[in-house]
Amino acid sequence: MTSRSSLLVDVGATYIKVAVLRDDENIVAENKFDFPPFSSLDGPYRTVDPTVTLAAVEAAIASVLPGADNPERILLSGQMHGWTLTDEHNVPQLPLATFQDNRALSPRNGSSYLDELRNAQPSETWLAAGNELRSGLPVAGIYATDLTAFDGPLRVHSLLSWVAAALTGAPAFVQHLTDAAASGMFDLKAGSWSEPIAALVGGRTRLRLPRVSSALEVVGIHPASGAAVFTPVGDQQAALLGAGLRHGVTAFNISTGGQVARLADTHAEDRCQTRHISTDCCCTPGRTCRPDAHSRTALSCSHAVTPTTAHGSGPCAPPPRPRIVRSPTRTRRSTTLTAVGGHRSRMRTPPKTCYARSLSRSPRPTSTRHRKSDTSRRMNCCSAVAWPSVSPRCAPLSSRAWAGPRRWHPTEIWRCAGSPW
Repeated sequence: MTSRSSLLVDVGATYIKVAVLRDDENIVAENKFDFPPFSSLDGPYRTVDPTVTLAAVEAAIASVLPGADNPERILLSGQMHGWTLTDEHNVPQLPLATFQDNRALSPRNGSSYLDELRNAQPSETWLAAGNELRSGLPVAGIYATDLTAFDGPLRVHSLLSWVAAALTGAPAFVQHLTDAAASGMFDLKAGSWSEPIAALVGGRTRLRLPRVSSALEVVGIHPASGAAVFTPVGDQQAALLGAGLRHGVTAFNISTGGQVARLADTHAEDRCQTRHISTDCCCTPGRTCRPDAHSRTALSCSHAVTPTTAHGSGPCAPPPRPRIVRSPTRTRRSTTLTAVGGHRSRMRTPPKTCYARSLSRSPRPTSTRHRKSDTSRRMNCCSAVAWPSVSPRCAPLSSRAWAGPRRWHPTEIWRCAGSPW
């Protein structure tokens, strides 16, 4: 029986990318559409029409639906720091502002909105919110917006959370933590919205902030496909997860926006930017996740940099370290090429994809030998998969893992899901 598929949608600043992923076949279809152009290049505003943006996302989804065959879920990632204000029914009252919007640099009282905002709170408040206050953040753009021009309460949406809500009929007002943390209004230390910052930009009487979830949650149902739309995640966190960022590894991103990212055990304070990273989801092409997978959070520290979570207690504490199950038999040394961050790099073993719970001994597709862990009732069977040719792709499903030793070193780590899928 063919498994139901997932639609992976990335709302990027240049393209809207979409792919169809099946657990048993990996990616079977993909397409991309241009992200809508800015409404105007005059002045500091860099906004896009919400209607045009939604139409482009719907067109991207529709283009792959024939090959999706009754998709089960829609997983979203995309450009961070975009925002808009809507009414209680999620109808935009403003165009969608992108991360390139610089209205906060407009002059005000001999200075600028941005400088006024920065000086209105002690540095500790901005450090707790990620140490990233700049003109392109939602907190700065909202502060530079005259809220008296609108009637009634206003919902604060990121570009991604609004797209997710607009794709559904009766959406829940919820936002993923990685998306909320990109607003500049989320206290990473407290694990909640920063009340001093929220009061400064408009107050809870005018602004409605979404409930924040550290796990993927269903926002609503997409009418055209019948698929459940899940809370979008930040594209940088998804890319870092897809690239295999872990403790002791430094990730370099040389693109439109460059970052040097590294996982941190504690909040980075004023040394660099701090963002939240969660392994709930990875919507990078070639990788997938389970909405009910166990979440591992961390803080990532970057110079123009990225964040991750702290060990210990509190909302950013990761779960216990995964149990390592060692097989008594040695594995043969092997080298293959795998796509990491869009490039090929050498790995010792092929990536693994989890299929179904193993209750009996079964061979791996790439080997005629059995492994002791293949009969384990504690976790799912992980099988090697090569797609295509020498560029295997894998699906990290949760933070649980098991390893086989190679020359007495557990270097082969396979991520497995704890769900019955």
